[in-house]
Amino acid sequence: MLSLRFYGFENVILTLRNSPKFGKDIYISNKDDLGGWFATDIDGEGTLKAKFDDGEIKSYSFSGPESSVDDMAFISDYDDFLKKLKSAKKLIIEAKFVNRGDMTITFNVANLKWED
Repeated sequence: MLSLRFYGFENVILTLRNSPKFGKDIYISNKDDLGGWFATDIDGEGTLKAKFDDGEIKSYSFSGPESSVDDMAFISDYDDFLKKLKSAKKLIIEAKFVNRGDMTITFNVANLKWED
């Protein structure tokens, strides 16, 4: 399994996973003990905004984990997100969190080495 992790502030982690069991995923997880769960609708889905470097802001839909705790957001458009991430130096994510409202998380992805 390949898993790359990028740490933002407040224990928010961006993970790229290529697993024989789960397949290819990009997800954001919040390991903050203060209840910063991703806000989703009743079906466990939501929307976040991403900006790569100085590019346009794009909305991505996401789904929560199968568990009832929404501390993870699985981004739906893997190929588009990965393509933009590979050429970026900075990734800014804005998402709505339960009990916290909208939060902005910045990831420095400038020095990543990608294997094709």
